[in-house]
Amino acid sequence: MAAETLFYFMDSALAHSLQAAGQPAEILRLTDGSELMVLPYGGRILGLFAGDERNFFWVNPALQAANSARQFFNSTRWQNTGGERTWLAPEAEYFFPHYPDLGTYLQPRPLDAGQFAVMRKQDGLCLTSEFSTPAWRSGGSAHVRLTLLLTATSNPLRDQRRFLGLAFAGYTVQRKLTRIAPGPAVGIWCLNQLPHGGEMLLPATGLPAPRIFFGQIPTDDLVVEPGLVRYRMRSLGEHKIGLHASTAVGRVGYWSQPGSEAELVVRNFSIKPDAVYLDGPPEQPNDIGYAVEACNVANPELGHFSELEYHAPTMTADQSVSDDTSQVWAFRGPPGLVAEARRELVERDLRAR
Repeated sequence: MAAETLFYFMDSALAHSLQAAGQPAEILRLTDGSELMVLPYGGRILGLFAGDERNFFWVNPALQAANSARQFFNSTRWQNTGGERTWLAPEAEYFFPHYPDLGTYLQPRPLDAGQFAVMRKQDGLCLTSEFSTPAWRSGGSAHVRLTLLLTATSNPLRDQRRFLGLAFAGYTVQRKLTRIAPGPAVGIWCLNQLPHGGEMLLPATGLPAPRIFFGQIPTDDLVVEPGLVRYRMRSLGEHKIGLHASTAVGRVGYWSQPGSEAELVVRNFSIKPDAVYLDGPPEQPNDIGYAVEACNVANPELGHFSELEYHAPTMTADQSVSDDTSQVWAFRGPPGLVAEARRELVERDLRAR
């Protein structure tokens, strides 16, 4: 599929407020009708739309009006706009400036407050940023170039007539992390922020053993079944779980019902159990190897959202390039039909795929 080359902004309050605040978005409309709102500031995929202005992603409410958006972007605090972002891993290396003291959390500002260069291509949109950021735990710094290529994907349910009643939007992301100078281990970490209150579905092999990274998760909210972890993300506060690369299968879904219609957002990616994954609970430096995570956030400071996260294999000090390709598939429609899609794409046995 090819992408239309469009240079106008989506006619929505969000697009207009971003433009008025001096951080205009790029709109990428794909031939299947999927529409992406891309924010060069921070390299975010801020919106995913299927024929109307209902966004599958969570966006910071401060961006909905021009005045509050200006105040937000002028703030010296971390500017969490929402949507999908690409971070660096391992977390303990790049986010705790006083490690092993975990009291201060500092996002790598050259990355998640940096301005990405944007280039229109025949089949999509390319974003690029080159930057250096300190490696707090091991010393030194990572000097890297991050490239994102956004293109179309195919609806995985397109050949099944019973799903024709579902609205669909989706895209493919090809990420490339290139080392510009020698430095410590570094990897690609992808995070999608989704509306709070839904259920994260994490397929796995055997009987999964999710690791609680932080927070006290109510027993009823975390259910482990053969081949699947169900995490109801509805509690106040901050909580996070992780799945080890040896048990994750490379697909995660998020189910929610914000109104009369239900929504399902699915991330499809690659897991390499024999590769190096250096992420894990920051306070446990020897507990590593986690490739899939789900983070529940609901507080006045950061907002209310649910994060679907995965890691690509870590690029060790002797490697110079890391490539990762994944897809996002999003569906909206009658709850019963979306539930069927959930069972087909996420809840069935995925080990042989």
